[in-house]
Amino acid sequence: LFSGPRGVGVEVGLLLDLLEKGYTPLLAPIALDEEGPLNVNADTAASAVAGALGWPALFLTDVPGVLRNPKDPTTRFPHLTPKEVDDLKAQGILQGGMIPKVEAALNALRAGAPWAAIAQGERGVVAGVLQGERGTRFTL
Repeated sequence: LFSGPRGVGVEVGLLLDLLEKGYTPLLAPIALDEEGPLNVNADTAASAVAGALGWPALFLTDVPGVLRNPKDPTTRFPHLTPKEVDDLKAQGILQGGMIPKVEAALNALRAGAPWAAIAQGERGVVAGVLQGERGTRFTL
């Protein structure tokens, strides 16, 4: 990742070269300014990378996805669009710590990811998201 006059960018060529050579890049969301290291939100970094590569983004958390009622996991939204997210915010349903995670998912879409999802980090989560049985999937 790099920051320039037009915002955050991703060195896609370097990432693809490492992947083609069999390496799995580990990206630490750290930046530097004149005063030293800065902690960058990992979801922000992940959304930029997924968008630049045109790959899906899966954001793992400790809840089963976006919920209508945060205390009831059976109220999970299996799919949301940006318009539906705006409506949930306006209704006060989407709030607190879920807002930055949802914004990261939407930013990944805007940057070029085909889809993004928020799901609970547990065994089988990727298959569950792909089958629509776990998490909340976002598309434009």
